[in-house]
Amino acid sequence: MTTAIAIPKPTVKPAPATTARPYNRKDWPHWIDEDGDCQNTRQELLIATSKLSMQFKNDKRCTVIYGQWHGVYTGKTFTKASDVDIDHVVPLAHAHRHGADTWTKHSVGCLLMTLIIFWWLMTQPTNLNQIKHPMNGCHL
Repeated sequence: MTTAIAIPKPTVKPAPATTARPYNRKDWPHWIDEDGDCQNTRQELLIATSKLSMQFKNDKRCTVIYGQWHGVYTGKTFTKASDVDIDHVVPLAHAHRHGADTWTKHSVGCLLMTLIIFWWLMTQPTNLNQIKHPMNGCHL
């Protein structure tokens, strides 16, 4: 004789209402020049990931205009820095909606530096990265 085991059905509860203030990109200052060499985070990452020598806007070498970057999602190669965005593997709006809206500016800075140190930022074609923009309806 077999005995039936009652398995409780999972209950789905609605997510609690959020009191988070709206996401504002300006709350996430991350194009900073941490080491004072005139190259902000974007420029540092373009330099670090270029497959070829770069051309800079001028002799100060602050702004990259040409190099060679590989789009890991598209497989395409890009040579103009203006065609490349820096993609956050963890989108900032996602972090904001999941608790980071309550962080101090110092904590936000620490997160962004961690993303840079561990390469959780990557170069991507501008149109592909912009698809993830929170105003495009994609809320991860």
